[in-house]
Amino acid sequence: MKIFLTLFVLGCFLTSNCQNKFVLIDTLSVDSIVQVYYNNGELFFQVPYVNGKQNGWYEQYHDNGAIWVKELRINGKTVDGYNVAYWDNGKIYQTGYFKDGHEVGKWYCYSPDGSPFKIYIYNRKGDWIKQKVWNEERNRWEKTGLY
Repeated sequence: MKIFLTLFVLGCFLTSNCQNKFVLIDTLSVDSIVQVYYNNGELFFQVPYVNGKQNGWYEQYHDNGAIWVKELRINGKTVDGYNVAYWDNGKIYQTGYFKDGHEVGKWYCYSPDGSPFKIYIYNRKGDWIKQKVWNEERNRWEKTGLY
C-alpha cells in the first residue's frame, strides 16, 4: 500500500539563511513519500520511504524552487558515487564523492559566482581531516585550520 503524505505542522526551526522550514520525523511503517515545505509554499525536500527506511531519490530544493541536491538512497544511506549540490542561482556549490554512506576524498566548494572557494578533505571513514581555501591574490589553494 502506498500513502502520499503532505504534512505541514510538526515543528519549525530557523536555518542559517533565516528561512523557516517545517520538519517532520516519519514514524510510519508503510511505504510513503514525505514532503516538507518552506513557509512560502515551495518544496524544501521530499524523500520516499519503503519499509520505514529512505529508499529512492532524496531531493532538496532552495526556497526559490531551484534544485539544491538530489541523492539516491538505499536503506537510509546515500549510494556510492559522485554528488553535486547547487546554489539557488543554479551554479555548482559543491562536488565530491560518497562511499559507504559518507563523504570521502576532496569535496570542492564554489562561490555563488562559480569561483573556487574551499576544499574539504575526508578520510576513508568519512572523517573531515583537512581543508584548504582558495587565495585569489596568490591564485592557489592554501592550507587552513578545520574551522
